[in-house]
Amino acid sequence: MLKKIVPIIFLSILSAAGGLLLDRLSTIQNLNDLFGDVLIRYFAPVTNVSDKIVLVLLDEETMKGLPYRSPVPRDFLYELNEKLLAAKPTAVAYDIFFKDPTVKAYDQRLANSLKKGPTFAVSAGKTDSNKKDFEDLPMDIFRNSLKGVGLSDLPFSSSDATVRYAQFEFDFTKNPSIVAELYNAVGGGRAEALLHDPKNQLHIAGFSFPPFVDGKGVGGEKTRIRFAENSLFKMFPARLVASGLVPQAWLKDKVVLVGAAYDDGTDAYLTPYYSARYNFRRMPGVEIHANILNQLLTRQFYYSMPNYMIPLKLASIGLLAAILFMFGGLLRGAISFAALFALIPAGTIFWFNRVGLIPPVATFECALIITFTVSLGIRFMTEGRQKRFIKDVFAKYVPPAVVDKMIGNPKLLTLGGEQREVTCLFTDIASFTTISERLDPKTLVKFLNEYLDRLTKIVFKYGGTLDKYEGDAIICFFGAPIDVSDHRGAALRASAEMQKATSEISAKWESELGRPVVTRIGISSGPVVVGNMGSSLRFDYTAIGDTMNTASRLEGANKFFNTRTLASASVVEPTMSNVKDILLRPLARIKVKGKTEAIKIYEIGVDKFYGGPEEKDVIELTSK
Repeated sequence: MLKKIVPIIFLSILSAAGGLLLDRLSTIQNLNDLFGDVLIRYFAPVTNVSDKIVLVLLDEETMKGLPYRSPVPRDFLYELNEKLLAAKPTAVAYDIFFKDPTVKAYDQRLANSLKKGPTFAVSAGKTDSNKKDFEDLPMDIFRNSLKGVGLSDLPFSSSDATVRYAQFEFDFTKNPSIVAELYNAVGGGRAEALLHDPKNQLHIAGFSFPPFVDGKGVGGEKTRIRFAENSLFKMFPARLVASGLVPQAWLKDKVVLVGAAYDDGTDAYLTPYYSARYNFRRMPGVEIHANILNQLLTRQFYYSMPNYMIPLKLASIGLLAAILFMFGGLLRGAISFAALFALIPAGTIFWFNRVGLIPPVATFECALIITFTVSLGIRFMTEGRQKRFIKDVFAKYVPPAVVDKMIGNPKLLTLGGEQREVTCLFTDIASFTTISERLDPKTLVKFLNEYLDRLTKIVFKYGGTLDKYEGDAIICFFGAPIDVSDHRGAALRASAEMQKATSEISAKWESELGRPVVTRIGISSGPVVVGNMGSSLRFDYTAIGDTMNTASRLEGANKFFNTRTLASASVVEPTMSNVKDILLRPLARIKVKGKTEAIKIYEIGVDKFYGGPEEKDVIELTSK
């Protein structure tokens, strides 16, 4: 028992340490973000929308009525601002850059209008030629007329350009974000302070969970945006507001955000809601600002685990997993792993849907994987040396099913063999010597590795066993050491897929090789002796017998008949009804070297046949 308790304690500590280290990796952080997106998209708790927030949108219909789009005509913005201020709103914020001059009289008129009320506008964070961040402010004529300026910058992920977080303060400017500026203007105070106010924490069973904070912002902290689903904010087209068609009572005492929402999407962003469920809708920047402001005004946040709790959670996951993995068989351990792997996100969904708690799920899953992997390693070192040896030796040249059979029956490794009915398949590249002379060694190896890898995977796909490589040639067979219900049909289908793969490889490499890549294949069925053959120091699982020789001769016969794939009647005729989708035709009766009787052969086509008409006479092939 002690021998297992020590590894369990070790695994628990390793789980916590490994999880914390992996949590620093951007890949794990991105996975945590993506899982958070799934939670928000499908399981988000209801987010209430403040009736104090109104959006005035420069939609497509509004823009169609203007003489130009950029910059937005200042005479139109003057009319819009006059109508908005006449309604006596709490604040008006323009998510519009007042950077470039237009008609001087229009600019001055708009500046005078902005000065009349609580108006705000955005600035932009930029980077100069020395890679130093700075704030790109509005023109002086407008900046001096506004009550405040705030950055419009929305932190987005470098991996997928999705906006998930809000940032309120920056180290390269005294100005906060436009939302933080608005929140302070309406009496809320410093926005970032809300993230650390104990009043805004979530309390469960005596534990406190702070608002979700990520300290990796540029000069400030970031918090997860709590989006209001389905855009429940009051929204009005700017053209209707400017025309006086929106009642003033609908705008009175409101925080009005004005911004672009027209069709070109230049100010629209990916959010966690960007999915088929929401018609892959990009959210306008002004609407994202509205969601952030709503989060502050209503004090609705998503929550994270406090820093001390994460290592404890990781250690507990490791402890539970280690107990389940170290006691009992491998099957029980695998089932326990799968159950825990599913339980972590399931529990997260439960708590997120009810209270908005977002733990680092990917980090927890990594801790579980670490525990499971290391526990397997410990068990393998103490209990599975023979099975590991089998897997290391045979996994490279037989399919997984063969490895499983050998692991289940290690006696297969004893020297000797058995006679089996199999289908043997030989491949070879036509004129490979010419190809190899044309390429430098590095390119030749790259080409040959790609070619052999592609065709070997096809052999494994159809249950074949790789016997060996001989230069560019592949020698394999179907039907041993595990039974294949139709080993003849499997070999024929593998050959057809190999020819298709060769065509694709040829298209890629022909210009460099100076000629097309042509694979010649020979297939034969019959009895062989299969088994582990060699010395006590080294042996291979292989097949020997006349059937192997015949397959080799048929591969070489392709050159005589100008064909790509030839198979003996012993392959084709017993399985012809099972491979009706493969092109087959009798080609000739031939005598191959080493055999006294002629055998009937078939050409196997993919899209067409390559050989001439069927030969009726017996042809004697005296060499490969």
